[in-house]
Amino acid sequence: MLTSLVAAMAVFFPAIPKILAFAAILIIRWFVAALVASAIAAVLRRARFNPLRTLEVSCNSFYVFSPQPWSSSSISP
Repeated sequence: MLTSLVAAMAVFFPAIPKILAFAAILIIRWFVAALVASAIAAVLRRARFNPLRTLEVSCNSFYVFSPQPWSSSSISP
């Protein structure tokens, strides 16, 4: 039993630096992604870009310029 425990530790301990490096890279990339997202959001806010408002305007113009909807009484057999 002692030899299997020693073998498990021999496999696990060399992996610790790799696990820590992976965690560090993950945290750094998460931080960089948050910075990039906030920078893009600031640029879009400064440009007054609002995709929901753009969608609302395009939908409103579609309804304004679309023909009147069909009703069942206007359809003749």
